[in-house]
Amino acid sequence: RLAALELARARTLGVDGLQLFAARFPGSAESTEALAAADTLAIAEARATGTRAALEGYLARFPDGAHRSDAERRVRELELREIEAAEDLEAATAAARTWGGEPGSQARVLAARLALRAAIDRLDPRAMAAAASNLPAAEAAAAKAQSASLSRRPPNGKIVALLAALAPDALARDESELLELLG
Repeated sequence: RLAALELARARTLGVDGLQLFAARFPGSAESTEALAAADTLAIAEARATGTRAALEGYLARFPDGAHRSDAERRVRELELREIEAAEDLEAATAAARTWGGEPGSQARVLAARLALRAAIDRLDPRAMAAAASNLPAAEAAAAKAQSASLSRRPPNGKIVALLAALAPDALARDESELLELLG
């Protein structure tokens, strides 16, 4: 009876209260119920927060939790978003090498997309074709077509200079310099 009353009170105190209850009444049916409720509440809070840190916090607190695989999957998704936003080819490549399953496949595709962007920026048809090999079929076909086109008709010096001017630092250049490149 006391355990049931304490459990009701622990529920009002959230995850910490439920875990404290389980520690006070180890081995009881209510303790098992409290730990399951704490796990469910903790993952709900982590999902609501939606950050990688919150999900990693759940995993640290409940390493064998009922929602572990979902939290790990979500952490990988958020990591991939961060890698993509930073356009970090090195991190994407490392993730592709070390992650297994679906997250590893997603990291391989992201690494290929980032490698393709870099190859396009360098106007490197061989690197474009190499990156295409890890892309989904439709993207790979388009990348291979771009690579073949670039190989058949490499850009002249003026176009290369113009494309270089359009790099992210182009806004720092003088307008007259950019106009001269077009001239």
